[in-house]
Amino acid sequence: PFSDNVTIKFDDGERIDEINIINSQGKLVERYSSISSSTLDLSHLPKGVYFIEAISLIGLKSEVSILVKK
Repeated sequence: PFSDNVTIKFDDGERIDEINIINSQGKLVERYSSISSSTLDLSHLPKGVYFIEAISLIGLKSEVSILVKK
């Protein structure tokens, strides 16, 4: 569970180019591109379940399964 901030990193250290935040109904609620920090402030999101899709500069996709905002 998280309340305000989430840190996203690829295991191999690859730089993240884009992050998509998707709610439990499958709707894209946030999109971040040209990421300068791996820590995102998600304090504005309502409580709920979210999925994160992180895309690297070389196009490798990595989904972080479930995040629960408390």
